[in-house]
Amino acid sequence: MKRVRDAVSLGLMKRTEAKLNVKQPLLSVTFKQSVDAKFFDLICDELNVKHVYIDEKQGDDAVLDTTITKELQQEGDVRKLIRAVQDMRKEKGLQPVDEITLIISSLKNLEDLSLLLATCKVKEVTEDYSVTGTHVDLSEGSVTVSLG
Repeated sequence: MKRVRDAVSLGLMKRTEAKLNVKQPLLSVTFKQSVDAKFFDLICDELNVKHVYIDEKQGDDAVLDTTITKELQQEGDVRKLIRAVQDMRKEKGLQPVDEITLIISSLKNLEDLSLLLATCKVKEVTEDYSVTGTHVDLSEGSVTVSLG
């Protein structure tokens, strides 16, 4: 387990060096030192990567694949929105079971909102260009969100 903690700490340090927020999913991390494969899912969750690889011949102790595909970028955008909505829910004193209507200034670059809808208990999404609320910076611009 110590090796897993060390691997996660190393991965987080590499993210910081690359100026990549943990909310932005990445494709993979490759470690030089062997880690038991049964812990790969845990490492993936902690580092927000899709795959863990081991390459004992590489020079660095850990290497992140920092290529951000369109799909990874969209997933990161949805995570930013989830964070903003969860913060608004908390500010309003809502309980986890309370359903909400989400008002968003633009749905243009948001293709798959299923994770947002499920995580934040959203019963309805309304697009309103004049909404005032929380500003969220996304990869393709920004949106404003509010709870209705």
